[in-house]
Amino acid sequence: MYTIHLQAQETLQHNMPTLQDIAKQISSLAQLNLQRKPTRAIDTGNLLRTVASYNTPQRMVNEIKTSDTYSFEIELDYAPPGAEYGRYVNDGTYKMAARPFADNAINDPTVLAMLDDYYSDVVDKLVIGNLAKELDKMEAEY
Repeated sequence: MYTIHLQAQETLQHNMPTLQDIAKQISSLAQLNLQRKPTRAIDTGNLLRTVASYNTPQRMVNEIKTSDTYSFEIELDYAPPGAEYGRYVNDGTYKMAARPFADNAINDPTVLAMLDDYYSDVVDKLVIGNLAKELDKMEAEY
């Protein structure tokens, strides 16, 4: 599984790509990569169907929120139940060259741009939130 982590402290607004949007994009790209060269891996269509049906945004995104911490993971399972051989397709074997459909989906410029937008918004909220907390503390002291 591939996991992307971020630690943050503020609740997020929806004026940027959501984690579900990013997960959906990763899943769609993995499916596309299975269908096109050089990572094409369609024989019976089982791997494509299974990757598509298993990797839903609800299953891929895990958010953990506490009072002072926010973290998330986005997981793309490229060897889901029923198509465990997907790991051999993605990673290769000593007899078969890798066709990194999942790696290419995660490292796609569109996904990276969406993550940059998401991170920028989170950092902005953290800075503003922390400044507001510090100002409130200072005002309370004086």
